[in-house]
Amino acid sequence: MSLDRVRKRLHEWWSRGDWGICGHAPDDMSRKIKKAAHGKKCPVVFCDHIMTYYEGELIDDKYPDAATTEHMLPRACGGVNEEWCLEARCNRCNTLLGQILNEDYIQKYGHISKVPFGGLKEFVDFHYRISSKAFDEKFYPDLVQRFKQKIGWDSQTQLNDDEMSESQSLASSLISEVSNEAEEVIS
Repeated sequence: MSLDRVRKRLHEWWSRGDWGICGHAPDDMSRKIKKAAHGKKCPVVFCDHIMTYYEGELIDDKYPDAATTEHMLPRACGGVNEEWCLEARCNRCNTLLGQILNEDYIQKYGHISKVPFGGLKEFVDFHYRISSKAFDEKFYPDLVQRFKQKIGWDSQTQLNDDEMSESQSLASSLISEVSNEAEEVIS
């Protein structure tokens, strides 16, 4: 599946003004996608969950690692139940991305039809690319911050190379100091 195909479908859907939402993926298709994801890492760049396929279980927030079927073009944005549009993601990431779409776009503007196309396109690009190895968060600073906030990383910051080096140096000197004090106490 390509981003170009996702964008083309979004544009067609938007141009028609068809605000209908497709249903969930058919059970057999969804089951196949989730089974294939079992034991694999969630593709979202900020996630470290190994996905688990829970056959016959009702998936809720108690199963953040559960493999779910994600519409790479969200259903609320014209996504369809075709293989090119579906991917496995962990339950937590699937839920968080849906919350961001709902809270920051649909609720903010009152209805998906009122969201400016440019804003919707930016979210769809982010939604698609967040599973890419080539994802570059500098292109989506607000959405990345929002996702990290929801995932619980809002209090964490990224260190640049100089800060990382300084931090490692400080940690080494503290470890050395503690070791010296421990040797004095033992002696």
